[in-house]
Amino acid sequence: MTDTLAGEEWNYAFDSYFTTKGLETKFEKLLIIWTAIDFSDNQFCGEIPKALGELHSLVVLNFSHNCLSGHIPSSFGDLLELESLDLSSNKLQGRIPTELKNLGFLEVLNLSHNNLKGPIPQGKQI
Repeated sequence: MTDTLAGEEWNYAFDSYFTTKGLETKFEKLLIIWTAIDFSDNQFCGEIPKALGELHSLVVLNFSHNCLSGHIPSSFGDLLELESLDLSSNKLQGRIPTELKNLGFLEVLNLSHNNLKGPIPQGKQI
């Protein structure tokens, strides 16, 4: 969806849910022009929303030190501008998505202190 405000067009990703302190919060829409999101150390629980993969301008994404569970969304492979991804100290499980090999600018990847298994995808990183 796009909105027009003061002659500028704004694009959004929709329907992201987070649970913190037992309360589920729905983010109706997130601006996709964000370049950095740091939600570290917030006691967020539940799965990482796949819609975050639509935030194509992200350079930094930090969800470390929460209680996130489930898998790392394969849609993170679409975050082609991403330079830093920190999902450490959560309860994530499963394999690291092979799609992360598409992240050619990725300099920092911290997935420690989770229940992940398998190899770290090797790709276009410089």
